Amino acid sequence: MITNPKFFSLPRPDRARAVAGLLSGQNGQDTDLALRSMQTRRNAISHELNLIDAEMAEFALRSVCLNRDDTQDVETYDGSLGVTPAFVKSCEKPVGLLHWIARLPQKFSAPGDLPGVVNDLPWGTGALISNDLFLTAGHCFDPFAGPQFPSHNGTFINAFDAAKLMFVRFNFQVDGQSGAVRTGDMFPVAELLEFGTSPRVDYAIVRLGANAEGKLPGQVHGTLSVAALDLTTPEATLCIIQHSDGRPKRIGAGPMADNRGGKISYATIDTGGVSSGAPILSPAGKIVGVHTHSGCLPHSGANFGSAIGAIRSASKIL
Repeated sequence: MITNPKFFSLPRPDRARAVAGLLSGQNGQDTDLALRSMQTRRNAISHELNLIDAEMAEFALRSVCLNRDDTQDVETYDGSLGVTPAFVKSCEKPVGLLHWIARLPQKFSAPGDLPGVVNDLPWGTGALISNDLFLTAGHCFDPFAGPQFPSHNGTFINAFDAAKLMFVRFNFQVDGQSGAVRTGDMFPVAELLEFGTSPRVDYAIVRLGANAEGKLPGQVHGTLSVAALDLTTPEATLCIIQHSDGRPKRIGAGPMADNRGGKISYATIDTGGVSSGAPILSPAGKIVGVHTHSGCLPHSGANFGSAIGAIRSASKIL
């Protein structure tokens, strides 16, 4: 696996002086030919860059490492990924699926309104860190980070209004005994308290409301602890409990690749769309990061998230 490629560094003349030297001593016709030649080369290079950008965009969507999805349903996990079934059982209950409500066309039906393309979509993963606080990814609430958000009078709704059009479903998973999929318990998002979407830190904390029985989600499904410091043990085993691609809850695990500059990475833990916001758990079962991005290529690269140290530095709540 190539993780730190080295590039040759060769002496290179100053471009402006080199071009000036090329054109000096040429007559007007030669100068025109030289300029047209450079324009042709420029167009060819620009076309090549566009092709490379397209290839990079395609690879950026890949999050299954080494061409194989090793994630398993949480209740039938067999212990083969580096953590025990008992560990998964003790940590999976506070993890939930962030989801858009199914009434957006009705809520955005006035002249000048549009419901967007997110109605009733599974949107992200996250975890309870108190009875009513849910930690997830900040870009889940960014109107410009993905599919079209609802809009009012031609303007996308902001992150705080978007959050109130979502809910979190817990216990949406395959029953380990019957094999049936549990529909889960739903709790509304009451408000978005904090969020950040910078390259260094991507996180959000929302407050959840009570369910139909008047209970807060943490009273029903428990909570996870947030680590005080970044995990720095080389190749420490990480566990990510997630709703990859909107599926019933799954578990992926493997060694940490790196943790620096606010980014924690893992080269063998598979994720997917809707995994954004999933808790990255240490061997002690504490949240040491929030999954945010894919980066696995067919034979190299790593998925990654925001490390807890960077999140704590940005947050006034944690």
